[in-house]
Amino acid sequence: MLHRIRVQLVSERENLFRPQAVAHRNSVAKRSSLLYENNLMALVTWFAVLSICALVFLLGSLRYKETITVRGVLEPRGGTRKLLSPVNGVLTQIHVLPGQQVVEGQVLASFSTSQFDLEGRDNTATELEALLAARLLLRQERQIQQRQQQHALAQSQQQLEELGAAILLTEQELDIASKQLELGASALNAMERLLPGGNVSRLEVDQRRMAHLELRRQGQQIEQRRQGLAQQREANRGELERLELTAALRESRTERELLEMNRRIAALEKLNGSTLVAPGPGTVAAVAFASGDTVRSGQPVIYLNPPDYQLQAVLYVPSRAVGTMQPGQSVLLSYDAFDHLSYGRYGAVIREISQASLDPREHLLPITTAGEPLFQVIAYPAQAYVEGPDIYRLQSGFALTADVVATDLSLMGYILKPLFNLRGKIT
Repeated sequence: MLHRIRVQLVSERENLFRPQAVAHRNSVAKRSSLLYENNLMALVTWFAVLSICALVFLLGSLRYKETITVRGVLEPRGGTRKLLSPVNGVLTQIHVLPGQQVVEGQVLASFSTSQFDLEGRDNTATELEALLAARLLLRQERQIQQRQQQHALAQSQQQLEELGAAILLTEQELDIASKQLELGASALNAMERLLPGGNVSRLEVDQRRMAHLELRRQGQQIEQRRQGLAQQREANRGELERLELTAALRESRTERELLEMNRRIAALEKLNGSTLVAPGPGTVAAVAFASGDTVRSGQPVIYLNPPDYQLQAVLYVPSRAVGTMQPGQSVLLSYDAFDHLSYGRYGAVIREISQASLDPREHLLPITTAGEPLFQVIAYPAQAYVEGPDIYRLQSGFALTADVVATDLSLMGYILKPLFNLRGKIT
């Protein structure tokens, strides 16, 4: 009975609070759902805001470099010298090989321009032999003439010395005769004073006078002989000067003939066979011809690099890209001889930019162009070799491609560039 009453009370209590409990539970669940939805919406909003800020930051900080590709070639920093053929003829022999070190004056190549007559004789060689023989005879004749002239000059000089000695002796004799004449005159005057007193006879006075006259005559003869020797010496001096002048004129004429012969011989030797010599030390970069080839005068035969040279990249840049370039700027080089996928690209630094453009229609450039004017830009590579599956040393003449930065923008600026380009176009 009690049990039944308790069950009935419980059932009535449950019936009493169940609607309120269900309503309460439903209201709590609804509030929890709304709160969850609000929190999720806030989280999504903040995530979107942070994402936009991060994207704006990345677009503003990341840089976009728009590059332009230009062509170029490797050259020695000192420049490659072109050694030209001195004559029109046949290249008989090449004496050097590419990569060989040469010194100043070394013979690099030999040429021949010989012409033959109907009998097969070399006309130039025949004339050259005749001129060489004539020059030898002229030199021998010159030596003989020089010896004869030296002998004649020595004789004239000796005669002058002998005449000088004879004149000196004559002057000494004349001095003695003058003193004797003075003494004779004094003695004659003394005897003439003694004559009135009878101390001397007239005969003694006359004899003394005759002796005095004889001394005077001898002095006059000595003076005449001295004057004759002096005149002869002057004549010999004139003869000596004439001989010296004649020798000088003859030497000048002989020298002129020898110079003319040497000129003709040099011209014939140049026609018969000429050589190409190194103007200075260096390294043979290339040989444009082989032995037996026909070459024209002024045609490049051998290319010579400076000794211990370093390479430089000569870039040919169009005007639309050169305005943003400056010394110290970096560029990337890739060489045609090596695949950049395997060997990569290599840095270089711009050192020099030409101030004038080159017109491909007026200048022979080592690259193929579209015909627009180009500026020459010099860049120094960071290294003289390439690395990949193997290591190779760079060489002069390698063609290359360079990536030059034309514009440097932020990524945001690059995206908005089309809008910036509309500035001034929309009103």
